[in-house]
Amino acid sequence: MSKQSGWKIAATEGATIDGRAITKQWIEDMAAQYSVSEYAALIWPEHSRSRWDKYEGKNWGTVDEVKAEKRAGKYRLLVKLTPNKYLLEANGDGQKLFMSIEPNPDYCASGRCYLMGLAVTDSPASTGTTLLKFSENKEHEYSQLEELDLTDVLKIDH
Repeated sequence: MSKQSGWKIAATEGATIDGRAITKQWIEDMAAQYSVSEYAALIWPEHSRSRWDKYEGKNWGTVDEVKAEKRAGKYRLLVKLTPNKYLLEANGDGQKLFMSIEPNPDYCASGRCYLMGLAVTDSPASTGTTLLKFSENKEHEYSQLEELDLTDVLKIDH
């Protein structure tokens, strides 16, 4: 089972590479409203959900927590993620290194922005996102350890 990441920057307020804008209000709304029990955002490869594409419609993990912070004069949306095996494998191959948010600016006709999903990509629209680097730290669990008695095995007959 994958472990949760630390805080990662998923978006930064301001102009994006593709000409859109991420507002401070969006970031504050997404951080204030996000709840896994309300609507859990999943991680998708390249914003892809179709079962007919090369990713077969499989999500690549979950967005567990969201918060907003002002860093270097700009508001940032930070997330904690739990990647699954698909994201771990791709990331281990040096792929899907950045995040791209999927905001809904008028969530449930509330007039507030909600984080609906998160894509992992190698060409993010937002600047200032955290480079993702996951490591598979496989810990072994042992229940009761038993001492082995090798005296019969080690006896040498002459």
